[in-house]
Amino acid sequence: FVDWGRSWLLNRTAPGLGASEVPGVEEMLDCWRSALGWGTELLSGLQVDEYYPGVKDELLINTARSAALLAADPQFAGRLWIPFVVRMYGSDVAELFMKTTLAAGWPFSIECYIGELPTEAENRAQVQGTLRNEAERWEEAYPGSLRRAIFTIMYAYLPYCTTNRCPTGDFHIHLQTQMQVLATDPIYFGLWGVQPYRSNYVNEDILNCMGALLRHYCIEGSTEPLLSDPYELRHVLNPDFDGTEHWQLEPAEEGSISTDRFAGSGSLQGRYPWTSIGDSFLVMRRSAQRPNVVRQAITGLQPGRLYSVKLITGDHQDLLAGQSRAAACAVRLQVEGAQVQEGAFAHRFYSARGPKPFNVREHPFRMVYHYLQFRATAATAQLSISDWASASEPGGPIGQETMFSFVEVQPVFEGIPEAHNRLPGAGGGGGG
Repeated sequence: FVDWGRSWLLNRTAPGLGASEVPGVEEMLDCWRSALGWGTELLSGLQVDEYYPGVKDELLINTARSAALLAADPQFAGRLWIPFVVRMYGSDVAELFMKTTLAAGWPFSIECYIGELPTEAENRAQVQGTLRNEAERWEEAYPGSLRRAIFTIMYAYLPYCTTNRCPTGDFHIHLQTQMQVLATDPIYFGLWGVQPYRSNYVNEDILNCMGALLRHYCIEGSTEPLLSDPYELRHVLNPDFDGTEHWQLEPAEEGSISTDRFAGSGSLQGRYPWTSIGDSFLVMRRSAQRPNVVRQAITGLQPGRLYSVKLITGDHQDLLAGQSRAAACAVRLQVEGAQVQEGAFAHRFYSARGPKPFNVREHPFRMVYHYLQFRATAATAQLSISDWASASEPGGPIGQETMFSFVEVQPVFEGIPEAHNRLPGAGGGGGG
């Protein structure tokens, strides 16, 4: 790490955050000094999560005092204490906290989490407006502070909390749009850094893409787009089942396939920030006679290219009844006319937020995330979704109502161009 100019930062949860009692200054100092690698060359600093409006004044004051003592500690000399922050301005206590951080010469991480919007024009306008607004408000509060700011964008991609909230938007391009704005708008000149949040919420596809974008814009200093795909995904239409347009329905019985809406369904799935996106879905009532099936042609494929398919399911009756149980999940997701890859899976997850009576701790709503990859062999393929486990076995209770939404077909990022493999001592591959 030293040879490559890299740092090792340890994450710390802000002492006293959410607790009934505020820890004292010495207790906070003990938290910083108990960090793994303290007193050695291994530790480059600490990143502390998080501070925002609503945090108790006493906690902010004690944190600022402990940070000031930490800055004077010879054992912490040359190291960083980096707080995650949200709108920490506009009050005397917030200013005390931030000016203590800035006076020590430390950077700070601005949380700026932007969820996808359905169209390219809407999404770009939102990204530009949100990022610029953040920059202007911080610079107004603390002139010159952007030279110490780390813009923290959210690349969380998996349930239960994800800014990949529109199956009509390519998430790779959503990330690139944010990176390109930060790299090209003059207001961000001299920005201390860019940081994605957070790696355990992403899969290999998005992790590799984010690494390539960081290298492209932040290390190599490029300003042109790295990726050339369009933002709007049109391989599958009406992916959230706002009605049944574009879908071919094969009901097992009369009325066994329908659509519905539930206010807060998208939030239960973790689509962040929370909106009405994702509140519509398809419902199949399982029959003993044969499976319910919906189909649609996947179009606009590039032969030889790798694509992913995602789907979110849940128990409709549980949702309406406010129940929280791991209901049986018998769902068959298929792609025909392409090379389906090994490793397809169905993973149970629970809600992060959502309408009452559901809550994240005592009473979450449980759903299933389905994922597969296929390599296109032609410009089109056939997607089918059914509520039987196989063509011959229901695999779940007869009469169960399964709801389906978020049918996303998206290209997979398959690697970094050879020109970007410049990691010192690397033999190939790599990432940001």
